[in-house]
Amino acid sequence: MNAQIIPFPAPKPAPVRQVSLDGEYFEDDVPPVLFDADEDDAELAMYVSIADSWND
Repeated sequence: MNAQIIPFPAPKPAPVRQVSLDGEYFEDDVPPVLFDADEDDAELAMYVSIADSWND
């Protein structure tokens, strides 16, 4: 028995950001902010102070 693959049209994925008619981005399409720069700076300062105390 011979299997034959028949191609069929598949829907293409939508782009990440869709622009409306007036040129504005939709809120749902904007990716969330994953990192808080202020929080990262505070953690980095804490680790630097710990490293400095180890070296003293």
